[in-house]
Amino acid sequence: MVGGDNWHLIVNPAAGQGAGRALAQEVAARLGAGGHPVTCLETTGPGSGQVLVSDVSGLIHLTPGQLSLSNAVGRRGDSTLKARLDADWSTPQTKISATASADNLMLDNALYQGLPKSLQEDWDVVHPQGTVDASVDYGADGVQLKIHPRQLSVTPAPVPYRLDIVQGLLTATSSKVVLDDIRATHGKAAISLSGHGDLGEHPAWELRLSADQLPVDDELVQAAPAAAADLCEALKLQGTIGLDISRLAYRPGGADGKDDADFATKLSLQGASMEIGLSARDMVGSVDLAGLVRGGKLSRLAGRCAVDTLSLAGRQAANLRFDLAKASDDQTVQVSKLEGVFAGGDIAGDGQFSFPDNGPGQYDVSLILRDADIQQLTPIEGKKIDGRLTASLQMSGDWDQPSSRRGHGNVSIIGQDLYNIPLMMGLLQISDLTLPLSSPFSDATARYNIDGQKLSFEQINLKSKDMSMSGTGDLDFAAGKVSLWFVTDNPALLSLPLVGPLIQGAKQELLKIHVSGTIEKPKVSARSFDTITTTVDQVFKNDQQK
Repeated sequence: MVGGDNWHLIVNPAAGQGAGRALAQEVAARLGAGGHPVTCLETTGPGSGQVLVSDVSGLIHLTPGQLSLSNAVGRRGDSTLKARLDADWSTPQTKISATASADNLMLDNALYQGLPKSLQEDWDVVHPQGTVDASVDYGADGVQLKIHPRQLSVTPAPVPYRLDIVQGLLTATSSKVVLDDIRATHGKAAISLSGHGDLGEHPAWELRLSADQLPVDDELVQAAPAAAADLCEALKLQGTIGLDISRLAYRPGGADGKDDADFATKLSLQGASMEIGLSARDMVGSVDLAGLVRGGKLSRLAGRCAVDTLSLAGRQAANLRFDLAKASDDQTVQVSKLEGVFAGGDIAGDGQFSFPDNGPGQYDVSLILRDADIQQLTPIEGKKIDGRLTASLQMSGDWDQPSSRRGHGNVSIIGQDLYNIPLMMGLLQISDLTLPLSSPFSDATARYNIDGQKLSFEQINLKSKDMSMSGTGDLDFAAGKVSLWFVTDNPALLSLPLVGPLIQGAKQELLKIHVSGTIEKPKVSARSFDTITTTVDQVFKNDQQK
């Protein structure tokens, strides 16, 4: 409505340009070219009917070819809005420039619907929720939006991970988004993000991201690029980590999800766990990685892992180091130069791991443990065990399928008061061959083959000061059964009543001892000429008495 020196307008931004120009020309013809105060009762979003701004006041200057709006102030909820507008259609090419600002602006759907399409696309990239201080500049170069968060949460499209209590500055145009020192939280994690994204026909992002006390959970894995998520799941990474991605060049693949990325990152392990051939827990250290992702798959990888302290297969370990590498034309990740301290001994090895698109992941590892402390490997309550172990293991198979294990190993033990033979029988466990002995041996060797959860011993040798035993047999961990046969040439048996003459007559024929039953409670029996029975305990006790 127009009357006197005061204008009262209801403005709909959806009105056509031609109608707006005709209205301006008519009003200018009636009122001349002077400046007049204007009150805009409300503006509504296109097609929504929702009030965008109310209680607007300002100064308008209008001629048939130009429009100038200055000192415009309005309200939107708890937010105060300010604006300036200059429009010139006196030439064939209409020129418009405008600025607007708002403090404590609520980001809701009505505001989204009232924005130009280019700013809606920017909104869709960051998915903001909450309140901000914002400013918009519109001119010949297009629209530029600046946002200073107040109480803001965002979920960036490149890494759809919710960030709360966001601080920093976001600048967006129709073709570019710039993230300047964005800081936020996710639960207890502190996260910072900076970089820029091009929003053209081929979107691309250059980002730097860091985080501390970041939980490795389903939210993080689902938000990570597919290649990173696959690697986390394959390694069964869990716990808490720190993250410093010094470079992430990310190119979204669109609806097919075949993203490309170049990355360089450092993980700090803050009590995390993973499967690296043996079960690793309570890891404190770091992993440096660099690589390429092509078509949503890990194409190339190089890295170095340095873990200061950890629990490896349930035993204490330290100073674990190994290299990671993957070539572009190879599906396997190579693990090399593995070294560390394990159970007081030195561990070394290498291996390779593959994660095919179809079917289970596979592994092939070789490990050597030298001069380890038997007490740490096989602690027995109430007994002090003094001995050192050297062992080797070579094994391959499928992840999470114990029945697929194939390999072999060797064990050599030297010491005092020994009762157990530790066996690295699987990727996830170290098992004990615990013979039912109350008397110790001083050294032992064993050579065994692995077939699924079954160990077949080619040879077991046990020795004390004046006695030796050798044997073969099987441990079936799936069935929980043991079947071992030993023979001994223990000379102490010559002094036993009745038994001595028989053995002398046989020219010291070997005594045969059978260990059978369950792995937890094995049973022992012995035979010589099918007439003599004894126990492994008796063999060692008589040896000690003599």
